[in-house]
Amino acid sequence: MEKLDAGKTAKQLFQRRALNRKEFEEIRSLSSDQPTKAAEQLLQLVLSQSEDFYDCFLDSLLKTDQTHVHQWIVLEGLLVQNVVFTIIIIFLYSIIVIFIVSNYFNSIVNCK
Repeated sequence: MEKLDAGKTAKQLFQRRALNRKEFEEIRSLSSDQPTKAAEQLLQLVLSQSEDFYDCFLDSLLKTDQTHVHQWIVLEGLLVQNVVFTIIIIFLYSIIVIFIVSNYFNSIVNCK
């Protein structure tokens, strides 16, 4: 799998005024010699910013022909959402079952 090109992405984010000059220069300077460190730094910024920044980051991936990274992030996000949704459904179902069983036993005890 191809890697995130932090330099290209940072440039796009800077052009869209999502990154300031200092952030852009730090990532750009790392991107040629230490691409993994540049990607880590960019992702740290993404994680610490707003949802709007995250959306801008995803759009920047598309605009810099990094659809492979975009797809991976979006698909992983959907997978996590599905897991969380499933856990919530199981939890709610458990509460309903407990309520029904509790009412059943209460009705048996009250009948005696």
